[in-house]
Amino acid sequence: MSGQSAWLAPPEYVILRKLQYFREAGSPKHLRDIAWMLRVSEDLIDLPLLETKVGELGVEREWERARVQPLDG
Repeated sequence: MSGQSAWLAPPEYVILRKLQYFREAGSPKHLRDIAWMLRVSEDLIDLPLLETKVGELGVEREWERARVQPLDG
C-alpha cells in the first residue's frame, strides 16, 4: 500500500450522519454506535463543533437520545 492515501471521516462527521440515519430509519444501532464513540473517544471529539452542527441540522432530539443511550441496547 505504499504511496496510497486514504480519507478518514472525522468522528464528528460520522456522528452527525448516524444522527441523520437514525432520524430517517429509526434503527437504534446508530444510537448505540454513537454512545460507544462517545465512551471510547470523547476526548478526541470536538463537542462544541458537534453541538453547533447538531443544531444546524435539526437533530437535537436524536442527539439527546444518543447521549443517554445505554451501551447494551
